[in-house]
Amino acid sequence: MIEKIVNEKNYDQKIPINIVKNIVLEDSYFSIDSSDIIFTLARCNNFNKEKVNNIVSKMIVVKGFNKTNLSDMAEALSIMGISKLNVISIDTNSELNNINIIASNKDSELNYIEMHLYTFTKVLLNSEHINFWNNNKYTLYILRGGSYKDLKILFTEINNCKINLARWRVPKSSYVKSF
Repeated sequence: MIEKIVNEKNYDQKIPINIVKNIVLEDSYFSIDSSDIIFTLARCNNFNKEKVNNIVSKMIVVKGFNKTNLSDMAEALSIMGISKLNVISIDTNSELNNINIIASNKDSELNYIEMHLYTFTKVLLNSEHINFWNNNKYTLYILRGGSYKDLKILFTEINNCKINLARWRVPKSSYVKSF
């Protein structure tokens, strides 16, 4: 499914994007399911636009359903000394031309952003106007209903640079067992 959307040529290149931004209310939540992947991306220091570059994905999969209150998350980020975080939810079931943003500036700057997979690839990954890497350092991604194979397909090109996605390899003693 993801490969079809990423490689789809029938989408109109000039789809109007509607951005809907809301301020976090006390009852604003987002959910994580066992079919979702939570991940971050890190690029290697020897990044070169002329060749295929390696990036590393650090990812987790939760065992069950989890509901997260955005106000509580912003407060926890502040306690940990994290001043800014974007959580981008990438979903093939969301509306193609909508980007929904729920924002909080209460304790830490927290933005929960929902968008369609196609919108993510065209607006953030390969935009002429947005440097993906500038925003990436403050971003946690959620791929709804995805797999590692889907991530490899999704991240083959960033800002017109060829990419090879690899997994972070660490000793088993540092693995997070479950949530």
